[in-house]
Amino acid sequence: MNEQIAQANKEKCKAYFLKEGSLSKNAIAALMGNIYDESGFIPRTENLNFTTIARLREVWNKIFNHIPDAEIKAKYIKNPVNLANLAYAHLGGYAFIGRGLIQITGKANYTYYGKLAGVDILTDCNKANDIDVAMKIALAYIKDRAFPLAKKKFGKDLNSLTIDQAALVITMAIQGEAKNYNTPALKEDMAQRVAYANSVLKTL
Repeated sequence: MNEQIAQANKEKCKAYFLKEGSLSKNAIAALMGNIYDESGFIPRTENLNFTTIARLREVWNKIFNHIPDAEIKAKYIKNPVNLANLAYAHLGGYAFIGRGLIQITGKANYTYYGKLAGVDILTDCNKANDIDVAMKIALAYIKDRAFPLAKKKFGKDLNSLTIDQAALVITMAIQGEAKNYNTPALKEDMAQRVAYANSVLKTL
């Protein structure tokens, strides 16, 4: 069932991005490669149900490195609400955890990109997981962030980039510019996104 939903959502996204007309085929393919990696074309809520202290410290070392094990176990293990209200306190807490096709996060992003997409996701944050809303938000987010990033990174318009360049720019727009994309793990992740983008490009 999930495969059928994912495939239907993939086709819906592809049709919407093409019809909207703001992105080149390379950029559309790169965005869809990222959506596949982020959510598999099934809009979802971020999973913050951590089960080990080690994993929590791996993800949020600065927050949990100085909190005693007993306190972490009691308050944050298998407790997504408490975890989000601590780790995402600066973003508005649990209400605004990652949702949708590209895991939009934080009250400011829900407000800003909801307005850009013409949808209200503040009144009911779970609307961000509706496919029709999620694809509008994903496109609004990329149009806002990836075009200036393409100029900064390559000195070109996003729609002039190669598929590899577009995939990198859109990944950086979603994942953040500060990451070192030359590490083995992120190189492997990028290769997967590019491979999927290339497979989508053949169908556009």
